Amino acid sequence: MKHRPFPQRLVLAVIMAISASIAVRASGEDEPFPHLRPTDARLRALVNDAASASATVRALIDRIAASDVVVLLACDRDPAVRSPARLNFMTAAGGFRYVLIRIKNPQPRHTAIALLAHELQHAAEIVGTPAIVDEESMGREYERMGGRRRDRGTVTMFDTKSAVDIGRRVLEEITATGAAD
Repeated sequence: MKHRPFPQRLVLAVIMAISASIAVRASGEDEPFPHLRPTDARLRALVNDAASASATVRALIDRIAASDVVVLLACDRDPAVRSPARLNFMTAAGGFRYVLIRIKNPQPRHTAIALLAHELQHAAEIVGTPAIVDEESMGREYERMGGRRRDRGTVTMFDTKSAVDIGRRVLEEITATGAAD
């Protein structure tokens, strides 16, 4: 998960994610996870595979679905970003808090599912912390929670033991059941 100033490319990603979400709704396509909004069919399939293969992922999705947090999910195509996945706080509006998870592609399927689970755990941490209403409060709360902080130039990244543990647990779940393929 990264915490940084609100760059222009994040605005573009938000617009793309919201547009994709509107297109899905307009097409009449069912959204099995309304608080988790993938921006394309490949990511939608990843979410479906993850939810099918992992009880832990299903529990995270259910927790998010029962909250005021909406997760947009997009592919990260920025070659300058080294992180395989990240979460940014986007905005709070209309009684909802919006976050954006970006996952780099290509990844082996089992790795992508574990990365998704890791970032969904961060979203669940935001669900459990109503004081997080913007990027500044997210950074402050993650420091308070004891999140690990790494500064890389102008980018501050946070992580938590629980997110690392969830990623490992999901990887074990899907490799133990043979759902990693």
